[in-house]
Amino acid sequence: MHRIRGRLYGDIGISIVRISAGFALSLAFGVVCGTAAGLSRRAESFLVPSISTIAPVPKVAFLPLFVVWFGIGELAKILVVFANNFYQLFVNTFSGIKEIDQRYLWAAASMGFSRYELIRYVVLPGSLPYIISGARITAPVAVVIIVLAEMVAARNGIGFFTYQMARDYRLAEMFVGLGVLAVISIAFDAVVSAVGRRLTHWEPTS
Repeated sequence: MHRIRGRLYGDIGISIVRISAGFALSLAFGVVCGTAAGLSRRAESFLVPSISTIAPVPKVAFLPLFVVWFGIGELAKILVVFANNFYQLFVNTFSGIKEIDQRYLWAAASMGFSRYELIRYVVLPGSLPYIISGARITAPVAVVIIVLAEMVAARNGIGFFTYQMARDYRLAEMFVGLGVLAVISIAFDAVVSAVGRRLTHWEPTS
């Protein structure tokens, strides 16, 4: 029992690291690409059709390809989380920027804002509620994706632990794994929500 408990703690930590890395990567690239497409017509004409073409493909299907390219190590599992979450974060960032009142952009331009200042003081604050919304949608999904990835291409992690317990008919341990997955998903959503409220403290609350 002590061995199972120790292994479970280790698997939880491994899965949390994978989820966090994939989520952070998708958030960074989604915001950067969404901002570029939202501010530049040239970037929009290239990025929106290109990303929208790939969007309907189930991203879990990329896992075998990532395993072939990068092996069964951490990178393949992190990338499948990234691939699954990137589109939603890109779209939300892009949509948020398009919803910004053009008068704010014109006012910033008339005040001589640099591109960096425009993004920092106008674009990101204006699109932040959309970005947070996209992050809240993708955070629990990242948990689901990493579970699938660990069941297929891992020898550790809470997804693999739960699958192995089910395969060995150790139902008590299997339900513990399922409960842990639910807690992780709720915790990720709570963290994203708390960060979002802190970053958008100027937004009116309902």
